[in-house]
Amino acid sequence: KQMGFKPYAIVWNGKAAMENDPHFDKDITVIDYKNIFQYVVDIIKLSLQGAVFYAASYEWQSFIVPFLARNTIFVGHTQPKRKTAFRQKIQNFVFKFYKALRFVNDAERDFLIEQGTDPKKIHVAPLVVSQEVYKLTNTGERKDLVYFGYITLKKNLATILKALEIVRQTHPDTKLHVVGKVRDEFPQTEGVIRHGYVADYDELVKIMNSTLIFVNSSIDEGQ
Repeated sequence: KQMGFKPYAIVWNGKAAMENDPHFDKDITVIDYKNIFQYVVDIIKLSLQGAVFYAASYEWQSFIVPFLARNTIFVGHTQPKRKTAFRQKIQNFVFKFYKALRFVNDAERDFLIEQGTDPKKIHVAPLVVSQEVYKLTNTGERKDLVYFGYITLKKNLATILKALEIVRQTHPDTKLHVVGKVRDEFPQTEGVIRHGYVADYDELVKIMNSTLIFVNSSIDEGQ
C-alpha cells in the first residue's frame, strides 16, 4: 500500500472469516474463488495488470502461481523440508520458477541451497510481531503456561496436554492458558483455561503478561 499498490487476497471459502476479523484492513479486496478455473483466470488477469503475487502455502494453489504469473514471491512460514522425497522434488522444481523466496532463518536457507535452489533467490527475513501490541507490561508476579495461536492439527496440542499432565504431577497448581481460535477440537483437560479468540488487544496483552512460559509443539513450524 505504501508503494501505491492495491492489495488483494485470493482465498478459498474464507472471505467472511477474513472480513469479519476486527483487525482486517478494509483496503484489501478479498476474492473468494469457487473453482480452479476462476482461480487461474484471476491470477492471469491480475498478472497482466502488473501484480506482485505472494504465495505462502505448500499446496497446489501456490505451486501453480509461478507458471501463471510473472512477478512471484514465495513467502514461507513453515520449514521447507517436506515429509517425503517425492514432495521435496516437486517443491524444488517449483521453486526454480519463483522470482524470489523468503524464509525465516539461515538454516532454512542452507537447506534450500543443498536442494539446488539458487542462493540469489533466497532472502532471509525473520518473523516479527508488533511491539506496540505484544509488549511486557507486568514485571511483577507471573506464573503458568500459555499457548497462543490457532488450534489446528499441525499445532499438535495433544503433546502439550500430555506434557502438562506430567508437570502437574509435581506442580499441581500449574495452569495452561490456551488463547486462540479452535479449529481442531481438543479434550477437556484439568488445568486448562480456554480463552478462545481474543480480539481486544488490551485484554490479550493482559492475559499474556499474566503467564510465565510460552509453549509450542508445532509439527513443522520450526520457529
